[in-house]
Amino acid sequence: MASSDSGADSASGAEIHTFYIALYSRVAAFDSASPAYEGLHRGHVDYQISHFNAGRLVMGGPFVGEGGGMAAFRAGSISEVESIIAGDPAVQAGMYTVTVHEYQAVLNALGG
Repeated sequence: MASSDSGADSASGAEIHTFYIALYSRVAAFDSASPAYEGLHRGHVDYQISHFNAGRLVMGGPFVGEGGGMAAFRAGSISEVESIIAGDPAVQAGMYTVTVHEYQAVLNALGG
């Protein structure tokens, strides 16, 4: 799925590409010592890999030492990304809370 192109930035002339940034915060009850953590985390990683392989997830990974992470998606809308996230088994189990933001990349070495 292609990201939504918003045209060119009038000041720089750079092409703007829209991505959706999901910020994951792990709920305290699911620290790495909890019995459910390993299975839910594995399910989360497998789910993310499936969306990466399908071209919807551009990048993702954990914040070092913070119990959360970030994922950047290409999609047609924020609701499409929210739907993808709702299917994540770790999100369904309440391990992560997630907020999604529309992001317009003006300076972008990743491409569209």
